[in-house]
Amino acid sequence: MSNSPSLWARARMRVRSVFSIAFLKRAWRRVKAFLFHQVWCGYIFRALIWIDQGVNVIVGPALNFMLLLEAKIRHTNRSLIAKFGFPDETLSSVFGKNKNLSLWCGWIAWGLDKIDRGHTDLAMERDEGLFFGQRIDPKIDPKTGNGIDRNTGKTIRKS
Repeated sequence: MSNSPSLWARARMRVRSVFSIAFLKRAWRRVKAFLFHQVWCGYIFRALIWIDQGVNVIVGPALNFMLLLEAKIRHTNRSLIAKFGFPDETLSSVFGKNKNLSLWCGWIAWGLDKIDRGHTDLAMERDEGLFFGQRIDPKIDPKTGNGIDRNTGKTIRKS
């Protein structure tokens, strides 16, 4: 007969090791790390996007002036240039839209893409923002289906 423990004894040792204090501590560390990552990292990421959108709104008029000045100097079509200052759009999105139309937007987009590969392409929000010369679409009244002008509040009848 050998000195090795029986099958039943080995199974009992495994069960004890699963419920040991060291195992429970390691499991609790993993749970804490998961919760930290899910809660705090997601919160910080959303806060950074909020700050980015706020900077876009605050600095938007100055950046729009620079874009229009560059468009006038380079004789480019202003109606293709995306505007800064839209409250639900990040700076990276506008830089991505303007990287082929503006020299300095192209440089900033190139720098962002060097830091994070494809950043401006992934951050581009095609459904957000406006272009120069583009009018804001009127709101639609859900009851009647008529449009409502955002500036005056008057009803625009469907034709």
